[in-house]
Amino acid sequence: MEDRLEGLLDDAHNREEYLRQELNNTRATILRTRRTYEDAVRHRQHWEVLTQNTQIQLANIQAQFANSQIQLANVQRERDESRRNAHRLLQRYNTETERSRRRANGIIQQARAWRGQFLNCRNHGQNLQNQVNNLNQQILVLQNNPPVIQQPIMAGYASKKFRGASGKDPELWLQEFR
Repeated sequence: MEDRLEGLLDDAHNREEYLRQELNNTRATILRTRRTYEDAVRHRQHWEVLTQNTQIQLANIQAQFANSQIQLANVQRERDESRRNAHRLLQRYNTETERSRRRANGIIQQARAWRGQFLNCRNHGQNLQNQVNNLNQQILVLQNNPPVIQQPIMAGYASKKFRGASGKDPELWLQEFR
């Protein structure tokens, strides 16, 4: 019986040893599982933080895109306004240029008219001077070469015929006449 008890004791001891190893293995498995779980939780938290950061970055990029769209719209509006201003300035320049050209043409025409008037006046003055010279020459010719038929009286109108009454003096009439 002793052998049997020793066999049972050895079996119990072997079984106890086996159960201790199983317990240790189970504890090791639980520790590995717990570490794996904690690693998984840490990985999950890491990925959640990354996802949150990525979403924040995406929101920032979208806000930057919206701002750039607004800036682009502002630039396009300013460009369009600059084009309108340039067109207005070009229109004003063309209008002023045309007005200046017309004014210059008017001034040129007026200057030509004044030049024509000046030339006409100068020619008229020269013609008058020529007439004066011709008349002076005629006077000199007549003074130096008297005409063949000269009368001792002055050239002029003939005196009026006396039509007075018989009682009036013709001398009085002549004095009044002169």
